[in-house]
Parts: sequence; structure tokens; C-alpha cells
Amino acid sequence: MNGELIDVGLSKRNTVELMEHWLDVKIVEKEGVVSDGIPVPQLPYFVDDFSTIIREALATNTADRKLAKRLVRLKLVLESDDDTLVEAAQAASDAVAAALPKSANAFGTGVATSTARMATWVLAGLIQSIPDLWLKQQWQESLDSYIAAQAPTLLAREKVAGIWQQVVTAINPPDQDDCQTILAIQYAISTLSRRIVEDGVTVAQAIGGPDLSAVPLWKAVETAIGAVVALNSDTRSGMFYISGGLAGRMQTMHADLSANDLMSVYPDGGVEIFYRPNQVQPAWAFRGLQQRLVSVLTGQPLTAELVSSTKGTAVVVKGANPINNLAIADPSPVLMTILQEPASRACKTIDFVNGWPIGSTRDLVRLFLARAADSHDFDLRQARKASSEFLLSDVLGQQLR
Repeated sequence: MNGELIDVGLSKRNTVELMEHWLDVKIVEKEGVVSDGIPVPQLPYFVDDFSTIIREALATNTADRKLAKRLVRLKLVLESDDDTLVEAAQAASDAVAAALPKSANAFGTGVATSTARMATWVLAGLIQSIPDLWLKQQWQESLDSYIAAQAPTLLAREKVAGIWQQVVTAINPPDQDDCQTILAIQYAISTLSRRIVEDGVTVAQAIGGPDLSAVPLWKAVETAIGAVVALNSDTRSGMFYISGGLAGRMQTMHADLSANDLMSVYPDGGVEIFYRPNQVQPAWAFRGLQQRLVSVLTGQPLTAELVSSTKGTAVVVKGANPINNLAIADPSPVLMTILQEPASRACKTIDFVNGWPIGSTRDLVRLFLARAADSHDFDLRQARKASSEFLLSDVLGQQLR
């Protein structure tokens, strides 16, 4: 029997695609798989792969000749009783039921049919792609209510009518109904994730920054940041440093580039500060920090809370008032998170910009790259990928000239 190897692609070194591949593809022992240590993609991998192709088509509202085949293949994969897929679908269903119970019902999630599995898969991918969701319980509840209320509109087949007409004739009639539903589900989750991206930019604009110092809320946020990093004077306790979107914008300004385009460095919402412990462990450091912030922020439109869970301890600074023009409204939006530096996001070099310790540009590139690779949702992954590429080519390139 002769075989032909086709469509073989190799992702370039240090790319989101390569990191994503090795996060998802594991070495498994299974009937029919050679036990020689070579990682083999399982069916859940192909659900994500076909979903990515469909989301790329939706982003441009154009279908190439292969999109119809990908829809049919995705339907077939989702219908499989393969152990790895059944386990992954059940895990996704459990995660969605726990995090977004109203949305699960409104989206028709489940594990019995291809369309129910698709709805479950994309919602699970969305919540998996939100960093440190355990610190945003109120926002998570607002997201759940928003999705449940918007589900009929989001899932309406009319939304994908144009692209569906480009592929329907290439799909066998018995498969058409499920394939159109799968396409509508993909469109719905794409719309949701893009709104989350837009909300993140709106939150960053409302918070302000050194580049947006005229924003009214910035003075209070600046006070809070100053109170945190001032603790670095005691070197025994450890180090607090700024990471995430604000650090990216500060590095952009430091390179004499405009930081006004917040999408260039997708902020993921509020200010992110990491703590690198020395002699004082995070649980004790954060208790004292929360008390310090409560005192410092008296009379300011901010509150500081200590959050403890099985995932760790952190300090969350919230706004006393809602932020306008958010799709997913939050009465007390999270404006700042302070948590222990995770090993996977640790900065090797700390820069000082405007007197504040911030992650170096190289480290921020790695941070956004890792977050992008670990984002199962396509649109959130693309936003973080664009940030890492901007920091690498525009900001770091400018600094090295």
C-alpha cells in the first residue's frame, strides 16, 4: 500500500504556533500509535485546528475551496466516540457548567451531539483564555449573564449567511444543518472574544497611564502603584514590578514611539503587578500590602481586597464606580491585580522607567507570546500574538538601533 504525505508544515522557532503545538500535542500510549516517543496529535487537537481555520475565514468573511471540507471534518471529529475526545469534551462541559452556568444553557452545551460539543468547546476555550480568572469573580458572573442574554442574537444563522452561501453547495445535504450550526457557533464566540478585547482597551483607556496622564482615574491608580513599588526599598521582602499591558506601553514610550494605540500592546484589562518573593512569602506580603493600600487609598475611588483561593493569594484593586461603554458591564471593575510571579512568566531583567520597575521588553515579548500560545480562543490569541510581534519588531527593534 502506497501513501502520500501532504500538507506538512513546520512552525518557525519562537513563534506562537510552535509553542501552541507543543502545549497541545503530547506523547501518548494508544493502540495503533508507535511507542517511540514521538508526540502524536489526538482528535481534540484537530477540533482546535479546524476551528482555527474556520475563525480565520470568519475574520475575513471569505471562504476558500477547503472551508466546506473543514466544516464537514470538524463535524465528523466532534461526533467521534474516541476516548481522548470524549474525555476532553466532558472536561470542557464540566468547566463551562462551573464557570458559566447560564451561558451553558443558552448556548445549548453538552456532549451528546456535534453541535452541543462545539458550543461546549468554544465556551471552555474562551474562559480558559482569560488570565487569572479566579481574581475576577464579579466580572465572570457579568460575562455569564451577558452571554445568556445575547445568545439568541449571537447564534442567529443570518450572521453567517454570506459565508455560508459560499460553501453550502459543496456540503452534502445530510450534513448541512449541523455544519451551518457549527459555523454560527464559531461566529458567536468570535464576536464575544472580540468584544472582550475591545472592553480590555476601554478599561485601559479609563485607567490611563503615563501616556494618558490626563485621565481622571490615573491619579488614584498612580498612587496605588507608587505605594506598591515603594515596598521594594526593603530588599528582604522581595520585589514588586509592573508587567502586562501597562509595562508594554511604558516600554513603547521609552523607545520614543507613540503608545496611544492600545491595541498594539493588548492590555488584557487592568494593571498587572508581579511579586518576586525573597524572605517574605506572598501570603504574608499580600496581607500587609492590602492593609497598606486600604490606608493609602482612603478618599480615592478605589478599593483593595485580599483574595485567597486554592490557586493562591493576591491583592485586587477595584474601581468604586463602573466604567462606561463596556459590553460586559462590571459594577466594581478590577483595575489592578498583584500576584506572585509565576515561573512561566518570570522576568529575567527588570528595567526602571519613570522610576518604576517594569518587565524588560524582551521579557514582555516572552510573556505575550506564552499567553498567546496558551489561549485556546482564536481572537484572544491573535490579539496577544500581535502584541508580542509589535514589542519585538517595533519597540525592541527601536531600542537596539
